[in-house]
Amino acid sequence: MSESTTRIESGPTSTSPAEPPRLTGSRGGAGTRRAVAVIGLILAVVCVSEGALYSLGKIGSHRGNAVAASADPAMPISITADVAAVQVVEGDVDRPRVEYEYGWGPGNPTFSERMAGSTWAIALSRSGWWQWAVPSGATLRLTVPRATGTTRRAMAITSSVGSVAVAGALKDLHVEVTTGSVEFSGRAETVSFRATTGRVTIAGAEVTEALAASTSTGSIEVTLSGRPPQKTTLLASTGSIEAILPAGRYAVHASTSTGSVRDDLVHDDTAGALVEARTSTGSVELGSS
Repeated sequence: MSESTTRIESGPTSTSPAEPPRLTGSRGGAGTRRAVAVIGLILAVVCVSEGALYSLGKIGSHRGNAVAASADPAMPISITADVAAVQVVEGDVDRPRVEYEYGWGPGNPTFSERMAGSTWAIALSRSGWWQWAVPSGATLRLTVPRATGTTRRAMAITSSVGSVAVAGALKDLHVEVTTGSVEFSGRAETVSFRATTGRVTIAGAEVTEALAASTSTGSIEVTLSGRPPQKTTLLASTGSIEAILPAGRYAVHASTSTGSVRDDLVHDDTAGALVEARTSTGSVELGSS
């Protein structure tokens, strides 16, 4: 009788392929790829949304205008703008006329005008937190009749965010801006500008009695014509001051804590024209035309 021998060999008994080795960190790589994909999708949605809002803003932009009830050249005017660029000019109109425009979007401004006593009060205002989250790109343009006599009107402008530019002949001009630049070219008896953050520019203007300009952060640039004002006060916390005043004699007080002072005015402590120019950080330059 023959004896059979069975050989048992080591190794897999299944014909299925062996499982490949797993790479350490493969799950982290997949997670990173998914995160990148999600971020890319979000960015794409944001870009499309911005484009859509821009297009809607162009399609749904709103324009309007209003005319003052009175043609009195001495009628005071006040303007309040939360987020808008304000411009005042002289033109061929028989009474003051205001035009405004803003784009479509959340927190659109609201226009209003009314007579507050003898003053024509104009407002382009916004409310809620949208006014800070979504700029409206609003503009407000006031056209007043050209000055033909000695009668002048007073004007007051308050702006939270936006530039203010005024040109023309006025009696008194008062402007307060939280963030934005202020520009003036024209004639006035008294001018008062105050900006928290922004540049103040007075170019080729004539101010007969008093000029006061101040800014917390920003420069002040002044060029005056005509005769010297009785009082010129230029104050800045952080920013330079440059002033070219009409030829004359001045009682001058100029200083800076950090910076240089150049004073080319003709000094006379008994003069009727007083100049005060002070800044904490920045240079002071004074000269005459």
